[in-house]
Amino acid sequence: MARFVLRRVFGVIPLLLLVSIAVFMLITLVPGDPARAIGGPDASHADIQRITKQYHLDRPLAVQYGYWLKDAVRLDLGESRYSHERVIDGIKERFPVTMSVVVAAAIVALLIGIPFGLVAGIRPGHGVDNVARITAGIGLSLPNFVLAIILVILLGVERQWLPILGFTRFTDNPWEWARHVLLPAVTLGGVLGSVMIRQLRAAMIDVLDSNYVRAAWARGGTPKRVVMQHALKNAAMPAVTVFGLQIAGLLGGAVIVEQIFSIPGIGPYILTGIVGRDVPVVQAVTLLFVVCQTVVSMGIDISYGLLNPKIRVS
Repeated sequence: MARFVLRRVFGVIPLLLLVSIAVFMLITLVPGDPARAIGGPDASHADIQRITKQYHLDRPLAVQYGYWLKDAVRLDLGESRYSHERVIDGIKERFPVTMSVVVAAAIVALLIGIPFGLVAGIRPGHGVDNVARITAGIGLSLPNFVLAIILVILLGVERQWLPILGFTRFTDNPWEWARHVLLPAVTLGGVLGSVMIRQLRAAMIDVLDSNYVRAAWARGGTPKRVVMQHALKNAAMPAVTVFGLQIAGLLGGAVIVEQIFSIPGIGPYILTGIVGRDVPVVQAVTLLFVVCQTVVSMGIDISYGLLNPKIRVS
């Protein structure tokens, strides 16, 4: 298993290099002089010269990439055009907020997707299956921002059960964190939970009709043993794939949801960078999102090895 994990880890390195090249090339898409774009319209001639020297913009593109990659490995991602703070400091302050929202949304998705999908797959056509399919259909048909507005009106404005603006860090007050994060988490996790219901339901129906499950029943296996030890392991693989791929969707959705609920995370940070053409911020956050998705994809590959020993051998 250790050799399998090492192969997956080393296989990610070429992908990260390609991603770093693509992220670096974002600076070439900025219209006009990149130094002027980084410094802003009010930058003086001296500022432009300083930025040109700092980012090596007077050197060939390959040399610029080499310097940029060297700084990125050392977590030196430049300075923000507006706040003049180091971009890495801005990310360190905001990324934990976004991750807490994403983790809460993932927990909501698992709490929705696994029980409904499992029971619906075991008893297709029954009442729970119908409820699960209706729930999944509603969750998939509602965009994140529409669901957010509905939750805000019902639970925040009319009932006033939960706060609709602001954020409290978990380390400051766990209870207030849970109250502030619940609406954003349900907004993000509802869609993923609906997708998992459908995937797990379809996989369970297919696996329970397989020959090895019939053999487990014939050997006198109990329902708990047959479902949990024989069927669920194989049925979980498509759901794990979907769950991992949708993590990127949670990060992307958090950009909009954080704006709706006034959460001081990565979302408002990158939106301000995009609108203001703050190149270092856009590059850094884009690289961060891609690295997160790459790490999650690697985790999915490793989980395959845990769920199916044949993959480790291959």
